[in-house]
Amino acid sequence: MPHQLAKKLLAITQAKKMVKSITFDNGTEFNYHHAIEHYLNTTVYFAEPYKS
Repeated sequence: MPHQLAKKLLAITQAKKMVKSITFDNGTEFNYHHAIEHYLNTTVYFAEPYKS
């Protein structure tokens, strides 16, 4: 597990019971969204880019 991901998971440990779902944008910083989804036992969604 990359060090950066471990730091993120540690930071959200306290909110684990309160998280129902998470919506991310489509940035590369969320490459490990599967690990976050599994760790928090929640659903991860991605925002669709605005289309006009």
